[in-house]
Amino acid sequence: MNLSRKKLTTYAKFIPLKSNNVFLTIGKIVVSLFAFWYVFQHVDLSSIYEKMKNVKWHYVVCAFFLFNTSQMASAARLGYILKNHKAEITFPKNLLLYYIGMAYNLFLPGGIGGDAYKILQINRIHKYKKKTLVSALLLDRLLGLLALLILILTGLTFFNLGYPKSVWIFSAILVLIFSFIGTKIFFKQGISFGLGFLWSLLIQLLQGLSFYSIVWSLGYKSLASAIIFWISSVATAIPVFLGGMGARELIFEKLAQTFQINSTLGITAALIFSLITLVSSFVGLVLDWIPKNHE
Repeated sequence: MNLSRKKLTTYAKFIPLKSNNVFLTIGKIVVSLFAFWYVFQHVDLSSIYEKMKNVKWHYVVCAFFLFNTSQMASAARLGYILKNHKAEITFPKNLLLYYIGMAYNLFLPGGIGGDAYKILQINRIHKYKKKTLVSALLLDRLLGLLALLILILTGLTFFNLGYPKSVWIFSAILVLIFSFIGTKIFFKQGISFGLGFLWSLLIQLLQGLSFYSIVWSLGYKSLASAIIFWISSVATAIPVFLGGMGARELIFEKLAQTFQINSTLGITAALIFSLITLVSSFVGLVLDWIPKNHE
């Protein structure tokens, strides 16, 4: 897929940089900066620096590869869902779109989001109906959110939060049942639900392992950190932060005491994970500007 500067310029004709989009992006930057400011008011920056200085970077490299493996799994999941929607796209093209979409979410203020980019590019190249593509990407997002909720509810059974374990297990079962029924009703895609959900579990487990590797690099082992990480992943999906930046750190600061973990540890790990996301997104930006990428 030729996604060079010339293609990007051509594509930009269809997506004008409207003033309201610019203000929206500025608003997201402000919210993310405020989140970081709030977090840093409640944690000792010198402690974060000390932890960063003593980090075992080979675990961080492992976390980087696990995170990017999760992105590959995400591309495979979307490819499976698109196939069920009769809109097939090859894995290499889909993966390329995934990384460039990540870059759009972070580095192109006032522009479009990564999902809109994928829809318009696939529509332009393959002429699939936009309604079909929107349905597929919405299902892709919802399956990801479902996997997070199931992992969170299941993980909460290991902690004493004032509720019996059966409450969390029953809640997870109800969420799964209603999600399946909703998928059948609104998407008519019962076949893609099962494997799509399993793909989503794999993706979130890979990202959880990625974060756990970061925690391990800081000299700790904490299941609670993985649960808070998945909770924070739900928060990053809220479109008020720039690429989710600041949301994860804020959630760790607020929930550290509830789950009895060191807040400095959680925030430091969250910062490193945000850095990994930033670097990985930058790869997408580079790919978007290299002319040698052809269809």
